[in-house]
Amino acid sequence: ATSNNEARDDDPATPWADLSVVMKSVTTPAVSGGASTQVNSRFVPGTTVTFLIEVSNLGPSVATGFGITNQLPGNISLISATCAQLDGNCGVNGSTGNLVQFSGLRLGVSSDNIIRVVIVGFINPSAVGVLSSTASLVIPPSTPPVGGAGTAGSGFVDPNTATNAATVQGVFSPEANLSISKSNSQTTVVAGTQTTYQVDVTNLGPSDASGFNVADAVPAMVDITSYACVETGGSCGTNATVGNAVRYTNASLPAGAGRSLRLVITGTVKGDASGTLSNTAVVETPSGAPHTDPDAASNSATDADQIVQQADLVVSLTGPTGSVFAGSRGSYTLQVENRG
Repeated sequence: ATSNNEARDDDPATPWADLSVVMKSVTTPAVSGGASTQVNSRFVPGTTVTFLIEVSNLGPSVATGFGITNQLPGNISLISATCAQLDGNCGVNGSTGNLVQFSGLRLGVSSDNIIRVVIVGFINPSAVGVLSSTASLVIPPSTPPVGGAGTAGSGFVDPNTATNAATVQGVFSPEANLSISKSNSQTTVVAGTQTTYQVDVTNLGPSDASGFNVADAVPAMVDITSYACVETGGSCGTNATVGNAVRYTNASLPAGAGRSLRLVITGTVKGDASGTLSNTAVVETPSGAPHTDPDAASNSATDADQIVQQADLVVSLTGPTGSVFAGSRGSYTLQVENRG
């Protein structure tokens, strides 16, 4: 009998593909971290950030139909998400809002075959705290053949799911370039007259600023008659003025044009003042403030005016009225008045 001279074993062919994903920030260097986790020193609010996701296939089979997802933090707005590949297919880009997602990807087996996803986002200028963003691989379920022996199923098996997610971690480190200007629109002042100083604080960014101080130590030769802080898109904080030391603490100001804090100080120059009237205003970022200021050179401004003595003298003479007789005595009064 020849019927038992042949034996056959039909097993479904189930592909195995060991996928691995790495995520890193191109914008800032890594401080520490392993193969799947990158810990960065800082991300500056108000700037763009670029993340790179790389997927490789250690095989032994071709990986088909898998996906990539990455949910950006709420304080990062997605600008673009693009995909490039070698011996693969980027599938469909379904990114929307802050969610980056690609589906239906294909990747061959080789150390040179890599799918790269580049994500560009904008960090909200007010962002503070910790940044954490994770890229994950979505592996389709492996299904057996539906046509019986000799047919192929769908999907694949990843024998090592521990490498299917990668995370970037870091902290938001605000930088706010605060700038101050000061002027009374004069080059000379007259002793005994009034002058008004205008002090403007702006934030050139890129991050929002908070917890800073604005101060103007008005010279003693000026008697302050009024002062005020005007807010345009920011907060003057707490009025801590004492005498001629005009000061506001814990102020805040978002980055961007059209936003400012303005001090308006009016005073009278003392009548006996002389020389030069020099007045300096400063914006201070104290230690422990949420932001740092990268340019201290713009944190002070001085207005200097030459003091001019000006006196309007009026002379008057009074004496006897009517007729006077020769040889008689008369009384005359000479009066000099300084009207300033």
